[in-house]
Amino acid sequence: MGLILSILAALGGSVAGAAVRAGINMADQQLRSQGKKAGKAPDPLMINGSLVGGVAAGVLSDAVGGGAGMGFWLGAVLGAAGADRLDWWLLERVGIDEQVASQSRKQSPASAGLFFGTMDSMNADPAELEKFSQLAHRWWDPQGEFRPLHDINPLRLDWIDERASLGGKRVLDVGCGGGILAEAMAGRGAEVTGIDLSEKSLRVAELHLLQSKAQVTYERATAEDYAERHAGAFDVVTCMELLEHVPEPASMVAACARLVPPGGQVFFSTINRNPKSYLFAVIGAEYLLRLLPRGTHDYLRFIKPSELSRFARAAGLRAAELIGMTYNPLTQRYRLERDCDVNYLLRCVRD
Repeated sequence: MGLILSILAALGGSVAGAAVRAGINMADQQLRSQGKKAGKAPDPLMINGSLVGGVAAGVLSDAVGGGAGMGFWLGAVLGAAGADRLDWWLLERVGIDEQVASQSRKQSPASAGLFFGTMDSMNADPAELEKFSQLAHRWWDPQGEFRPLHDINPLRLDWIDERASLGGKRVLDVGCGGGILAEAMAGRGAEVTGIDLSEKSLRVAELHLLQSKAQVTYERATAEDYAERHAGAFDVVTCMELLEHVPEPASMVAACARLVPPGGQVFFSTINRNPKSYLFAVIGAEYLLRLLPRGTHDYLRFIKPSELSRFARAAGLRAAELIGMTYNPLTQRYRLERDCDVNYLLRCVRD
């Protein structure tokens, strides 16, 4: 009986995979009709809708046949990875390659952001800045919209501290938001400054200092402007969960590089750009698991490790360590490992 259920589940999964491909083709046609020059990523709802039936079937097969769910998911994966492969669709048919992604960063505003550059340099999106300003009061709610940042904070803090020995170091947190990472680094003995463009987020960060008694200085500034005034002034610079939200990530990387002297360290974290990251970081995190508000990320703004390494080299930084961050939806735990397909962190040293 279990074998029969598994076979049926696998067939059902293949049907679900076909539905995924159909949804992809529909999104492809919709995008083509709108014109590739618009620089827009595929509408996630087009693919998400085709997945609903598949997810329901998977749950049902698990409930009825125990291991049959494995057959479903295997069938779904095989079906979705058929002739119309996701990577082929994303990278070739829609033209989402490095050049298109770069043009999109320049032409279209970010879907969301935690930090933005100057309005004059176009490294800003006033509408999205306002959106995140409206969420500012939720920065320190561990169950709110910023819960993922609270969950990953211990991981990234330990990773940074183990490599930079934060105690006694001058540290700048670029795009500090409400101060989640900044306060944690101050707790390790660092002399921390946080910069951001959201006035409301900075006010929340400052108010939280009254409760935490942490020693952090906050300032409203862009990384580019701050680097002009404080070149080489910090031992460590952190730029976490930020680069995928700005139109000119290379400019941000260069500014971070100028803020440390030779031998200083810069820590980045962002999201890779590939079919898996689209499914996990957009479809999964925003539409299925609802870990993040819908529209938090723009796929075209994701950055490949090779691209970030190139930005770093051009800015005089040497890539010293690359590590991935993964999430297990069953245990609801994050971990650092070699898998850089979705979220990853890069440590750089100024030459």
